[in-house]
Amino acid sequence: MKNLIPIIITFSTFSILTLATVAFQSLHDSPTAEPYPLTVGDPIPPISTTISINAQTNKDILKTSSNKLMILQFINTHCGTCRQSIPHLEKLQSKFPDSLTIILATRQQAAPVQDKALKYNWTLPIITEDTTLNRLFPYRAVPHQVWIKDHKVIAITNWEYANETNIQTVLSGQTLLSPLKHEEDIDLYQPLLQMPGATPLYQSAITGPLPNGLQGIKRTDHSYLLYNYSALALYEHAFNLPTFPSGAYSRVQLNDSLKFLLCGPSQKNTGLFHLDQQAISWKQKHNFCYNIVYPDSSKISTTQYCQQMRADLNAFFNSYWGIMGEIQTILTEALVLEQVSNGKEWRADQSTIVPEDKEAKYQLINKSIKLFISNTAFYHRHLKLPVVNNTGYEGNINLSLDSGLTDLHELNKALEPYGLKWSIKKTNVELLMIKKATANDPYTQF
Repeated sequence: MKNLIPIIITFSTFSILTLATVAFQSLHDSPTAEPYPLTVGDPIPPISTTISINAQTNKDILKTSSNKLMILQFINTHCGTCRQSIPHLEKLQSKFPDSLTIILATRQQAAPVQDKALKYNWTLPIITEDTTLNRLFPYRAVPHQVWIKDHKVIAITNWEYANETNIQTVLSGQTLLSPLKHEEDIDLYQPLLQMPGATPLYQSAITGPLPNGLQGIKRTDHSYLLYNYSALALYEHAFNLPTFPSGAYSRVQLNDSLKFLLCGPSQKNTGLFHLDQQAISWKQKHNFCYNIVYPDSSKISTTQYCQQMRADLNAFFNSYWGIMGEIQTILTEALVLEQVSNGKEWRADQSTIVPEDKEAKYQLINKSIKLFISNTAFYHRHLKLPVVNNTGYEGNINLSLDSGLTDLHELNKALEPYGLKWSIKKTNVELLMIKKATANDPYTQF
């Protein structure tokens, strides 16, 4: 049989308050073990502690029997809410002098608490330099209130629940309905998502690369994950720049000093480890993952994802490397698609059926103009020019060309019936500028 121990609590500087003399079952197999933190429904273990303030004036009240309700309120004299609540508790103590005992407890030294008690004329008994009760009822925020009745914890709750209605409810033998003020000893210096019970509702995170070496994007209606990308590639996604086919666009301007940091070694993989080692090492240090998660009930647009991603990247990389990215409109040479004359209709109309031309060398039927732009950009990526659509149209198109895309002269001849033309010329282009951050830039104070 487990040990049966009498329950005796010491409350006065010179005298002992006996709460009860009934036996109870030990919370531990070992009678010397520390009691666990208690919660609602647990029996009260043996307690030995001392009231250091207002003990003499309250010793008659403190000689209580087990049918009395006890409310322990943990306080700190620097807490404004604690000071506000004490007069309220004193009125309740006066209202129920024979059936209620309210005791204050604090970790603070006795002297400063005594000064506050005298200043504000507090009359409730106060336990100072408390360690015993704090181990039984751990807390971080005060006021912290514990209700005890019939040798059991019946509530651990907020101070507002100490009111006449709830006290009458308990004294009449009914169950007190109150929120549980649950304050486990959590390490608040660890990341939030590593804390027990912390389920993400919204989060954005930047980490180092995943160990699988793969690269990709995973997207749902309410989440967006990019894994194992360079900082430059993350910025291209954040500003919704075209990234496929790889190397087909030149929409980024970098300072030469940032090229290795953001782009890495120019050497391609050889399949020989001693030659590829620099690139492998670079990826381990300079690749990242980005994840943003919204509540499941949300349906987030690409615009919303990108807007938040830009803010996150600039905040992080400004602190990490002292860089930031922004879009600037610059007059520069580019490969430009324009409509130079009227001609055969090329804008796709859902009601028009366009037959497949098996003799065409390049054909798009009701496909996005972005596909035509990206295909052309891929074949002319050696020009290292931004590729721009200046037709003013962003929808689907129908094209049947007797030329491929590799020769611009031949391609333009094939586009003449449609009034379209590719030209290398100066035009205003939105470019992603990644640069060293200055004191005047946003996010500098991260």
